[in-house]
Parts: sequence; structure tokens; C-alpha cells
Amino acid sequence: MIQAFNEHIRVNQSNFVSDDSVNIKKRLLKLLKDSNITLDYTLPEKLLEFQERLRDDFAVSTSDKYITFLKTFLKWCVKKGYLESSIRDRIDFLKRKKSQKVEEVFTDDELKRMWFYCIQYGKLDFMNYMITLFLTGARPNEILKMTKDDIDWENNTITIWMSKTEYRKTTPINPKYLKELESISKANRLDNGCIFYGSLRNKEFYAKEFKKMREELKLNPKYNRYTFRHTAGDRAYDLTRDIHLVADFLGHQDIRTTQGYISSKPERKRVIADGLIESVGGY
Repeated sequence: MIQAFNEHIRVNQSNFVSDDSVNIKKRLLKLLKDSNITLDYTLPEKLLEFQERLRDDFAVSTSDKYITFLKTFLKWCVKKGYLESSIRDRIDFLKRKKSQKVEEVFTDDELKRMWFYCIQYGKLDFMNYMITLFLTGARPNEILKMTKDDIDWENNTITIWMSKTEYRKTTPINPKYLKELESISKANRLDNGCIFYGSLRNKEFYAKEFKKMREELKLNPKYNRYTFRHTAGDRAYDLTRDIHLVADFLGHQDIRTTQGYISSKPERKRVIADGLIESVGGY
């Protein structure tokens, strides 16, 4: 499958497909390499699992793009004779989710319930993994391989490789939490030098932990690990009212992407109302 996908990308490039589309397909190729999917009778079952992981690990818009490109690729495979049409017809593709102007975000109460759940069941590594996602605004797998070398203890920052935009983003972190990370690192004592235990497991390890917790706490079924990133962006805007700063915090190259992370909360409208009344004498 990997060889066929590489060929498909080369054909796209020769046909002058946009650089954005080619780059998205290259990122999809990396994900497929990690999933051990082959163009044979096992494809329908494995591809369904793969799509579910995409929905769990990425924003709705991103996962839908990946699934759309998969459909196009497999249709091309049938034409090229790389895949039997009878196998292609057995594949179930997840339906595109209805477009949302703003992604779901956690409430403060829900965050507290999640931390309490982890403390109650002794899942401190998982709790700190989630807290680090929240404090850095990173994507779920971007901090998986984070090591102590990625932490600047003197300047209180964490540097993370942003997989989607392919650059290293440095984020300031409260020094109190860095001490907690140091404690977790010492407690885990991982031979690979990473901070989190999940780095020794497959990429679905924390996804399964989150799903189990979500069901146990009866949280919104739309929530996934990516929701920490959406919530971080939403709260960052609450704190700064600076969309350009929030875009930089999340590693967005276009503030139009950032706009999808900011919800129109009633209290924000109240701020507008209270501010405008001051301009006409206050009443």
C-alpha cells in the first residue's frame, strides 16, 4: 500500500495538484506507514479502525480531509489494478461530520472531574499527559515523544515538534508545573529518555485511556484528546483577547484556523454590552 501511495503522490505532483493537497497526502502517508495496512482482504476492517483513530486524534476538518483523500486513492488503486473492486466495495467510510463553526471545549468542572478520576485510579502519568496537552496546546501525538531535553528548566519553556506545520514551537510553562513533570519523569524512569509512559506503547494507548475515562464520567461523546487543544485555544483567547497571540500559541499559520477554536460565549457578548454602554455615559 505504501508503494502505491507514493506513486499516487508522484502522479498528483506531475498533474500540478496544489502543494497544500500534496503535503496533506504526505502526512497521511506517514500515518498509514504506522498502521500496517495492506491492499488485501484485511483492508476493510483495518481501514475502519484507521478512520476511527483519525477521528480521535485530529480535528473534524482534518480527519474529514484524510478520509476524502483515502477514498480518492483507493478509487485510483482499483483503476490501476492494485486493489480488487470487490474489496473496495466492502469498505465503509465514516460519514463527513457536519461542519461546526467552533469545536467542542471542556468546561472547568469537566476538567476537574478528569483530574479527580486520574487521582482516584492512580493514573498520574495519564493525568500529566492530558495537562501537558492543555498547557502547550499541542496535538495528541506531538508530546508523546517529549524528552527532558525538550524542556528548558532555566527559562521555563517546552519545545515541541509541530507535526502538521513541521516546525519546533516553544511554549512558556508555569515553573510549578515543570517541577511536576520532573517528578513524573523521575518516577517513570523510562529508558528511551521520554517523559510519558505512553511513549513505550502504541499511539492508541492514551486514546483508549481517554475513551475509557470519557465513558466512565459520561462526558460528551464528541470529546477526544484533541479537545484539550481546542479548549486551550479558547481559554487563551479569554485571557488575552488577542487572536494573533493565540494563533502563535497554537502554531497556526493562518488566524482563520484559530477562529474555529474560539466560541461565542454569552459572557463574551456581555463584555461587549458593558463596554459599549460606557461609551454613552454608563447609565
